[in-house]
Amino acid sequence: PAIDTQGRAVTVEGWLAAIDTGASGRARLMVRVPGEAGTPSYSVRVLASPGDVRPGEAIALEAVLAPPRMAAVPQKSSLPQ
Repeated sequence: PAIDTQGRAVTVEGWLAAIDTGASGRARLMVRVPGEAGTPSYSVRVLASPGDVRPGEAIALEAVLAPPRMAAVPQKSSLPQ
């Protein structure tokens, strides 16, 4: 779903689905956010230190959200469908 944050930090609460360390060495956290009142659940990817949290555990953090970047190859997406 579209999230209107206008460049300000918002609280993201959900379950840590995965931790991926990219070539830069920064950790990317995939947080699964449960839906509310008929809204489907969705995933948010953030760059952050996971600390002591492991996949499957509840997590809450402040993040500035932005839409996903365009795919490097047209008609392809790295996001799970």
